[in-house]
Amino acid sequence: SLQSWERLLSFAPRCLFSPRRGGKRWCWATQINQQIDSDDGPPEGYGHRPRGSPSSSVDQLRLAFSARLEEGDFRGAIRIASSETSLASPSAETLQALRSKHPPRPQDFSPPPCPDDGVSIPVSIVKVVNAICSFPTGSSGGQDGLRPQHLKDMLSSSGPDISSLSPFVSSLAAFSSLVLEGRIPPPVRPWFFGARLIALNKQGGGVRPIAVGGCFRRLVAKIACHSVEAHASDILFPHQLGFGIKRGIEAALHGGRFFLNSLKSGCAMVKLDFSNAFNSVRQDRMLSVVRDICPSIFPLVDSSYNDVTLGGPVGSLCDDISSIRSAADVGLYLNLSSPLGSVDSISAAVEEKTLALKRMGDRLRHFTLHDAIILLRHSFAIPCLTNLLRSSPTFLSPSVGEYDSVLCSLLSDLLNVSIDIEAPLWSQASLPIRSGGLGIRSAVQLAPSCYLSSAAALHDLIFNILPDVSLPNSLPFVDEAQSL
Repeated sequence: SLQSWERLLSFAPRCLFSPRRGGKRWCWATQINQQIDSDDGPPEGYGHRPRGSPSSSVDQLRLAFSARLEEGDFRGAIRIASSETSLASPSAETLQALRSKHPPRPQDFSPPPCPDDGVSIPVSIVKVVNAICSFPTGSSGGQDGLRPQHLKDMLSSSGPDISSLSPFVSSLAAFSSLVLEGRIPPPVRPWFFGARLIALNKQGGGVRPIAVGGCFRRLVAKIACHSVEAHASDILFPHQLGFGIKRGIEAALHGGRFFLNSLKSGCAMVKLDFSNAFNSVRQDRMLSVVRDICPSIFPLVDSSYNDVTLGGPVGSLCDDISSIRSAADVGLYLNLSSPLGSVDSISAAVEEKTLALKRMGDRLRHFTLHDAIILLRHSFAIPCLTNLLRSSPTFLSPSVGEYDSVLCSLLSDLLNVSIDIEAPLWSQASLPIRSGGLGIRSAVQLAPSCYLSSAAALHDLIFNILPDVSLPNSLPFVDEAQSL
């Protein structure tokens, strides 16, 4: 009934609100149980007392970073520390910019009917548990405020024994089956498939919408994507490499570089980037393709797109599937994250990473030494350069040495120790921790081995991407890397 749906979607604000500080001591479990039994929701003005605002932007950054670390959300802490974006001001212009990214539905919109012999997706307890555990730590909640961490805490309360979770997980499995079958009442769909919308300012101008969907919707979407992953990846390959293809982006970059170097005189390689492509696809045509290729998820997609736009993993999968027919005629699509051209283009990419490292170095000085070293080792140093090292012959560029110099200088400032790039102290610091170093690896030392490992692991995949091209025994620049 609609009343049951209302109780479900209002569970978090009704039962999980934080009591006001002060007064008698209370137990969290007892307090939540009382709030569930009362079914009244939080009283007006009830909650934590507002804290004083930080005195500066640096304090705000430090507090936000520390809060993420306390939650165990290491990736979120890194994103906060390295983010260059800002929230868009709440204005009529921002609202209009967001609306312009979602064109109105065409008048001749005609969604296809559900297939008569639709195959339903079986939802087991194991699938539900795996889907819940796959949520990244610190994931935000949707409009209802329920966060994936709430579901994780419910799982962890009983330990590793899944059988003790049978009532809870079985209910989630039955609920997921109901959603996958498209049995959500139409009045509920805008709320269930809707999202909390946040507008960020783009560096080049304009706004970037960030939609945070509800926890239950994202849970069902994970189950749906996992169920059709093998089938969809077989259909999408080799024209789409971003879904279900391990290291597909690296293979696309290696294949694109080889194809570019093998072009005959008078030929060219063109990269196309469609503005607002996802929202510009006709939804009825996309639904028709999903109905033909992945009928098991059609009820879920149909029930969502008839009222709102479904994002997340299922939305990306639908976009890939709907473009596969045109991609078969055009060829491989490359969303480049690494240069394919000459050494100059590789040097430009490394120099851009070097400038980013300098900017991050200025921020690291505001953190404690322990936090700064952790961020430098696990994010801002080599990890942010790994994709470039694996997919491009960066060892040919002298800019990699400059990157090491900036990294060495930054480490010297943080430790308050004079470290020269040519001194043995830098060689020791760049060793792994188990070997007595700091784990701040050298880009110059890693560049050849990163490229060789990627080229060797992806040779067969690249051959499948370019079946009409005669591949040599090794990819370009492999011999140069082996000689170093």
